[in-house]
Amino acid sequence: MKCNIINYINITECRGAISVDFLFSMFVIIIVVQSVVGITSDRMDMVKDAKELGDARMIAENVAETIDTAYSCGEGHSTRITLPSAVNGKDYRVTVNSSGVFVEVEGMIGRACVIPKVISSTESSGELGYTMQPQKTYKISNEKTGDSYHIIITQLP
Repeated sequence: MKCNIINYINITECRGAISVDFLFSMFVIIIVVQSVVGITSDRMDMVKDAKELGDARMIAENVAETIDTAYSCGEGHSTRITLPSAVNGKDYRVTVNSSGVFVEVEGMIGRACVIPKVISSTESSGELGYTMQPQKTYKISNEKTGDSYHIIITQLP
């Protein structure tokens, strides 16, 4: 039977029509699935980065809270804090200065505010601020020097 647009009775007799429709629909489905997979992959990467930044921020908040506790309890008060070994298996760096606590993980920086005060270290020879290392324990103490109080950070063995 001849395939004719005007008088076709059974579409299954038109052999080329179904295969072209099938190929076109499969092509559209593949494009849609590929775009959904790409978008999902990008979103998953963003979620992973947000989790790492959230964990870095929690470390910054813990360090800031420890510093503020030592400062608010008055002269001579000291506390200890041990930093975790990694943030989701990745190295990080904690920098503390009078404006806050900054945790850097793969170019992302989490920040927590502290009560403005002078922060230094016994090891830094008068430099303001301090860089803390992962998996180390630190003593954070409040000491009076002259008329003002200073937060001193010391790494413990």
